[in-house]
Amino acid sequence: MSRVATAAPEEPDDDGRLARLVEVHRRRAHVMNLWYRLVGRHSVTRAWQRDANARLEFDFDRLALCGVGVGAAVERLRDTGLGPADESYGDGVRVLSYLDLGLEIAASEVRGIHTLELHWWRSETLADESFPGRCLFDGRELSLSSQTECEEVREMLGTPSSEETGDEGFTSLEYRVSKGEVSFSFDEEEGGGLSHAVCFAGFILKDF
Repeated sequence: MSRVATAAPEEPDDDGRLARLVEVHRRRAHVMNLWYRLVGRHSVTRAWQRDANARLEFDFDRLALCGVGVGAAVERLRDTGLGPADESYGDGVRVLSYLDLGLEIAASEVRGIHTLELHWWRSETLADESFPGRCLFDGRELSLSSQTECEEVREMLGTPSSEETGDEGFTSLEYRVSKGEVSFSFDEEEGGGLSHAVCFAGFILKDF
């Protein structure tokens, strides 16, 4: 009796799955952008020009992107070379998503920019979409990438104000800075490298 060969089950393609999730997020942001325009919400970035040679810089101490800090009107980012964003709007908050730059910015109509999120992708498919700019803290340049481990950030920034390990395999180090708070997250399931940093303005933290 002949034995029929069966193909081995394919291993899940984590790299491809992550890329698909990011693409879904990008399409959703694009659809939301169109929807908000239809209901009368104008795009603040539509006329902005993307500069492929723009030198992005983020200061973690001042929570400032290219010199534009938390509390500033989002329109002040116009001349940074970011270009048009995928925008969404709701409850008085506008979110600018630059997924190809590993960057997301949230701003209130009343109080200006209040949250910034930087991503460093470990996935080879998305490596070119990690935040490409320089990172500074207290005047010192930080070397941050998806390969940066938790202990390296400790060495660069010192003892965090708090540390948390979540159920989803992420370890977070939180640091109080002059303008608010920064939370660095490390994906333990992907080798423990740096995944993203979320920066909150001090005035928004008072709302929680």
